[in-house]
Amino acid sequence: MYPPNSDRRQTVLSLLVLFDNLIVHNSHPNEYRIPDLEHDGILQVVNVPEPITKPAPLKSKWLPSRFDPRPRAPTRVLRTLAQMQSYRPLIVDRLVTYRPRKGEMFEFESFMAKTLRISRRRYFSEFLDLAINYVLGNKEAIAENVIERALPKRLLNPIKRELFDFSRRGKLFGPTNATLIAAIIFAQELGAIQELSSKHGVGVATHYYRRARRDPSRGMEPFGNEPSQVPRSFRLIRSILHEEGHFFPRIESISHALKLRVPKSTHSLIVANRSRRSPV
Repeated sequence: MYPPNSDRRQTVLSLLVLFDNLIVHNSHPNEYRIPDLEHDGILQVVNVPEPITKPAPLKSKWLPSRFDPRPRAPTRVLRTLAQMQSYRPLIVDRLVTYRPRKGEMFEFESFMAKTLRISRRRYFSEFLDLAINYVLGNKEAIAENVIERALPKRLLNPIKRELFDFSRRGKLFGPTNATLIAAIIFAQELGAIQELSSKHGVGVATHYYRRARRDPSRGMEPFGNEPSQVPRSFRLIRSILHEEGHFFPRIESISHALKLRVPKSTHSLIVANRSRRSPV
């Protein structure tokens, strides 16, 4: 259950010390379970792959053309675009955390970033902007896009024609659509986590969405109660305790963390858990 990094292991165990209850978001049923902690009411695993409440669909200006004769995107796709637009900075944050190895699908994105002489973060942001506005038929926004302005038409047009057409290559996905699929999954995950946070009135601890508090997207309410800052704050607290000469032991295991708990000391917390292997 623990990430391989020792510091991350300490961060996870620290949450058991600091909070009365942990709600772990996990989109795959029965993958992440600790029956003893669940029976004692310390841990609750919630399997919610996507939010219940659907966003309003974005307005489309799309007009079929000889170049791309596809009809206007259906409402479900326009809702997906709205979700991606709302969480775009956080989705980019998640995409950037993945460092591709040679031959993997995101090697293309690294190549494109180098070609355009921009960072991977900027590339992902510009690509999502291009993809969303292209499907909406928003020509004014596309004209300002870095990718649109930098690439020649002979390279750019095939990329555009394939956007969101997930059946174009049969069972295989091109690198751009692979990125879009990951972005859709992350947007659904973010929506589900935000719903849980609002429903239970608790904060969110997450390693993957580091901008959840300081950089909420336009039109998106930020996560409640100090999201994504608890592990970092806890490390700071431990550092201060050590500097002042107080003893705060290294947490060795779950049982050790439970012994260090102070009953009713703090509130609940949602832990955004990456389920199985991320699409990226």
